[in-house]
Amino acid sequence: MTQSSEADSEDPFLPMNTPRVFESVVAEIERAIVMGRLGPGDRLPNERDLASMMQVSRNSVREAMRVLEMFGAVETANGRGRLSGSTIADGAGAGVRTTLRLHTLLNGVPLRDIVEMRVLIESQAAHKAASSATLDDCERLLRMSSDWTTARSAEEANELDTAFHAELARVAGNALAPAMVEGLREAMVRDLLQGFERLADWRTEFARSSAEHVEIVSLIRAGEAEKASEAMRLHCTRLFEVMNQE
Repeated sequence: MTQSSEADSEDPFLPMNTPRVFESVVAEIERAIVMGRLGPGDRLPNERDLASMMQVSRNSVREAMRVLEMFGAVETANGRGRLSGSTIADGAGAGVRTTLRLHTLLNGVPLRDIVEMRVLIESQAAHKAASSATLDDCERLLRMSSDWTTARSAEEANELDTAFHAELARVAGNALAPAMVEGLREAMVRDLLQGFERLADWRTEFARSSAEHVEIVSLIRAGEAEKASEAMRLHCTRLFEVMNQE
């Protein structure tokens, strides 16, 4: 007769934790979106009606709305009457940005990996934009490349710089790319600003970055896809080197 080991006698499954009530509300609303019962712009029932329909407390509904709003799934308007309450968001860019930013920060993703992902996304965006960008797109991007000159701080200039990169990704025609670009930039903003603080003059760096933006847009306008992609790769990797200067 053989003895079973302690490991053999253990149950193969761990006990399941009962989800908190507000998490069940979040899951139900997510399911309605996935199944197509709710879509962008659809208004949710008011807090009292939703609590009654789901047989939960109003506090649970309120907490669920906070979570969904944080991840960009719903938009909430305060007040009374027809314009108050929560609606399904028109687009999930905020959710993608928040999830990506929190994932990189909470998991300690190295800065090098964030920059590498930026290169993969943005060099491909520049490549695609060379065949999809209109003259108006290029003119808008050129104007945005000089917006940083109105900034009063490196932080403000960085926000304007991020807007340029997100707009270029949007011009490339991929619905997810702009939110991913913004999320990755937000994940590295602390390193960016610390890098700028080590420079004698942050404006000098943004002037150089702006000149590189102009070069990239010029290549896109000329339809030079490979050259535009390479210029973006060099632009992103050079910024990484700036951030790592001692």
